Amino acid sequence: MTYHVLMKHIAALLVMSLTVAACSASASEPEKTTSTQPDLPTVTGVLMVNDATVEGEWCEGNGGFDDIQAGASVIVLDGEGNTIGAARLDEGRVAPVGPPEDGIQIVGCEFGYEAELVRETSFYTIEMVGRGGPTFTHADMEAMDWFVELSLG
Repeated sequence: MTYHVLMKHIAALLVMSLTVAACSASASEPEKTTSTQPDLPTVTGVLMVNDATVEGEWCEGNGGFDDIQAGASVIVLDGEGNTIGAARLDEGRVAPVGPPEDGIQIVGCEFGYEAELVRETSFYTIEMVGRGGPTFTHADMEAMDWFVELSLG
């Protein structure tokens, strides 16, 4: 083997060693990425139904509200009526409605929900089970810390 051939083999081995070392270093370090999208708020809240069927600590809507039950839809709409968030009602739980009167506590059925938004907007409508719902400004939502309490019945 001549001197020039030997030097080419050594150079090739050196390049392969450096390539392997570089690949090993980059594989062990996670790739750093930066997101340009800000964290979006999550709309959370409760829906209180005053006309309810109660079974132990669980409940669901009754009469004209019998469609209000666990799994029912909650939709968040923007000012143009486009869906920007959605959720399902949690299991209904028995909860007091106002303070006791004459020693009697009136109860209703309270459902929680949590809808992640896909974008922010100037106006937010919270629609429960296709019944329409109130509209809030962005400032209103921030003031309520993105927690919306609604009631039916």
